[in-house]
Amino acid sequence: MEVDDAQLAEIFKIDMNVPFVEENKLNFIGMCIGRQDYLCGQMALMRRILGYPGMKYEMDEQMTY
Repeated sequence: MEVDDAQLAEIFKIDMNVPFVEENKLNFIGMCIGRQDYLCGQMALMRRILGYPGMKYEMDEQMTY
C-alpha cells in the first residue's frame, strides 16, 4: 500500500488519446475511483426508478461506532 511519487508518475498507457490527460498510474487510479462513483450513482438512480430508496443509512444507537 506504500508507493512513492515516482512510481505513480510512471507511464501507464490506456490509449485514451486525450492530449491534456497524462496517462500515468496516478491518473489511472483516479479514473478507476471515478468509475466506481459513477456506477454507484447509477445503481442509486435505478433503485429510485424502481421505487426503492436511493441510499439509506441506518444507525444503531446501541452500538458504539
